[in-house]
Amino acid sequence: MMNLRFAFTLLCLLAGETVLGQEKYGELTVSAPESLTVVVRNETQSALIIVSEVPDLQFESTRQIFETKQRGASEWQLAVEPGRQILTIRGANYLPVKTDVINLRAKRAYRLKVSQVKPVPGTLFIKTKPEGASVRLNGAPLAAKAPFRLDEALPASYYAQVEKAGYLSKDTTLIVESSKVTFWETTLIQTAVRVRIDIQNQKLREVGIFINGEAQGIAPGVIYLAPGQYKLMLQKERYRYKEKIITIALGPEEIRLSEKLATTSPFYKKWWFWGVTGGVIGGVVVYKLIDAFLSDFENLGNIGS
Repeated sequence: MMNLRFAFTLLCLLAGETVLGQEKYGELTVSAPESLTVVVRNETQSALIIVSEVPDLQFESTRQIFETKQRGASEWQLAVEPGRQILTIRGANYLPVKTDVINLRAKRAYRLKVSQVKPVPGTLFIKTKPEGASVRLNGAPLAAKAPFRLDEALPASYYAQVEKAGYLSKDTTLIVESSKVTFWETTLIQTAVRVRIDIQNQKLREVGIFINGEAQGIAPGVIYLAPGQYKLMLQKERYRYKEKIITIALGPEEIRLSEKLATTSPFYKKWWFWGVTGGVIGGVVVYKLIDAFLSDFENLGNIGS
């Protein structure tokens, strides 16, 4: 099937016909029906009918350049030198696009539909203080954090949002224009402090964090606290922690606390229990030995007398 199609295309090209149908050439759709109700006055030229919703475009080909720009027209006709050529479409704020090699015959009319012409991109730059805020564009979360730069931003209106834990979120509407840089810098308002709680007992993990009696997370870990005084309690089975009062004030972005828990293992597992027990047993044994020795000594004395 492919071989027949290729042979048919080659035969038509050799015969001087244009085989375009409704094919895609990059961002262009080119169609060339065999007959159009257009009068081609010059028998040495072809007629190219341009259909486009984009104004202010300029067309050129490998055979000639069309100097006149068409402003605001949705359909117009150009006289084109016939032959095999590539057509290029340019615009002041658009990226140039090209067709494949096409063959235009004299005294024929062809239709060129311009579609999806890409505008020249602009640059979008978002910066926050402090850095590290999450960024959303038109509601979609981005993987990158602020400061954020997008060099291939299509000209359009963007709804931008920045969010960071412990700060009020901010949003704005940004207009990106072709070949221009749109810059937004904003200072976030702090509402809470990042509190990192580490455990000095290196083997301990998943220690419960309680603030004013309510569970807030797991240590080692991070919680966020607004300004004020709090009762901090760390809790884990078989370990105890003395309740502590902490004061939070805005200013530093992060506060680090390093805490230690004491074991609450049964007394018979404590080192002092075995120390005392060993001492008592040792004392009793020594006492018994001394008592037995004194008794034997006394018995020897009685025998001698």
